[in-house]
Amino acid sequence: MKKTIFFIDKALPCLFLWVMKLICLVAEVLKSRPKQTLTFMFCIIVFISNAQQSAKKLSVGDKLPAEFWVKKHQIYFQGKAKQEDLSQFKGRFVILDFWATWCGSCLKKFPLIDSVSVEGGIKFLLVNSITTGDKLDQIKSKLDTVRYPNLQKNVPVIFDDEFLLSSFPNYLLPHYVWIDPSSRIIAITEGDLFTKDSLRTISEKNNKK
Repeated sequence: MKKTIFFIDKALPCLFLWVMKLICLVAEVLKSRPKQTLTFMFCIIVFISNAQQSAKKLSVGDKLPAEFWVKKHQIYFQGKAKQEDLSQFKGRFVILDFWATWCGSCLKKFPLIDSVSVEGGIKFLLVNSITTGDKLDQIKSKLDTVRYPNLQKNVPVIFDDEFLLSSFPNYLLPHYVWIDPSSRIIAITEGDLFTKDSLRTISEKNNKK
């Protein structure tokens, strides 16, 4: 894993330099075509701006920006797929669960989510990012196979996700982001700290407020 992270850290600057060289080359070709050059440069500026917005990384202690709750996502819930924002979860205790259909460790946590989700104190969101390679049909099939009725009834699945992955980069699954009712990130953990005891502690604190 360390080798993978090292490779990514080294590869990204090289990729950036390659892209900049390509931009310079194309700009050179377009010098004789001012209108096309302006259009090309405008597209590059928009692309860079969007990339910077989507790549804003959030850490423990950070407060989620207002746009976090109004960003539209592809959401599968109770047999239907549609575009929705997360505004209904604002002011609640939320746990983002990054998972994949092929991740055995992720699926082992589903019974716990199934049992806790019915209590309502903690809101769970299953996040299936584009890097997992999962398609919606695979997600549907897996949820039907595992047969956890409370999870299917109470827990939405965000699929084809890029935005949340950019905000909370991760290299291992499952990966959990714990968000308190004030929209502050209080923890980012892997599966070993996602336990019945930790969820009970959070739920009890939340109920006292």
